[in-house]
Amino acid sequence: MNTRFGASVVCLMGLAAISLGGSCVGINGGAVELAWSVRTVDALPANCDMQHIATISLCIQSCDEDAGTGDTCTGATMCPFDTFACTRLRGATDFDVAPGKKRLWITVACGDGSPADVFVPEAVLRDVTRGDVTELNALLISVPSDKLACGS
Repeated sequence: MNTRFGASVVCLMGLAAISLGGSCVGINGGAVELAWSVRTVDALPANCDMQHIATISLCIQSCDEDAGTGDTCTGATMCPFDTFACTRLRGATDFDVAPGKKRLWITVACGDGSPADVFVPEAVLRDVTRGDVTELNALLISVPSDKLACGS
């Protein structure tokens, strides 16, 4: 191999390594990832725009271990912890969710910030670990069949 070509390859690999190293994210805890779909209560397809739903918010409450009765969630509640545009159909937090057992749920809001007229899944308990992504699985947001979730 030509030494000039070899030096060029080594130089380019070094530049690539430097540029990739600059794109790291800070890890101050765990992350939560969620995805959702919107359907009417009778299982017909719907979407955020047609229902005038603006945002999906993730809410988090810390849970304590109670040896006698199982898990109780008595810690601080952050609602919203993070908010996502409904039309994205998915969201993920940064790695800044404090590790430990958490109660996680979503809320749904209209464009004016008022709560949407929807049914959402019950809160779930998950263990959040530093540096890991905790998944909420697919969440179904059920909207009325006979009226809009937001507005008249």
